[in-house]
Amino acid sequence: MRRRVCVAALAGTLLAAAAQAPARELPACVQRLAQPAREIGSGKLRWFGLSVYDATLWSGPAGIDASALGSQALALRLRYARSIGGAELADASAKLMRGQASPQELQHWRQRMRAVFPDVHPGNTLCGVYLPHAASGPTTQFLAAGKLLGSIDGEDFARAFFGIWLGPHATHAQLRRELLAGAGP
Repeated sequence: MRRRVCVAALAGTLLAAAAQAPARELPACVQRLAQPAREIGSGKLRWFGLSVYDATLWSGPAGIDASALGSQALALRLRYARSIGGAELADASAKLMRGQASPQELQHWRQRMRAVFPDVHPGNTLCGVYLPHAASGPTTQFLAAGKLLGSIDGEDFARAFFGIWLGPHATHAQLRRELLAGAGP
């Protein structure tokens, strides 16, 4: 009996503490979605067993439809486990976006990404936020440590860029499944 009372008291204390704990604040980049956002999924990218980054995807309350990239607001945050140069990130992204645009448009996007992407080091985060209904038109904003680095306009860019992780031909199928785990409403 005494043990049950102690367990009940401990459980009550834990529940009360949880009820008083502040809600986990969304990262600054996710707050840019300007709508209630929820985490859709997360996963880790490994390359030959080495951790490259942890990825987390957010979207609105209705979830996300991966077949309609470019029409829904979303935020994708990558927390890096390795040092990678910004130019290397831009070049790798452009390579993975091949077939999604003309060679001229792809070259333009690569140049814009090179201008925006910083070098990253273990623990750094980069976040891409797609805003399809921005006042100036569809745009993808890139942030690091909550600060805006720059943006690249256009629905086509967003579809190709976020398609690297979320599209039907995503480079890493397992990471895609993890990111889209909670995609429905």
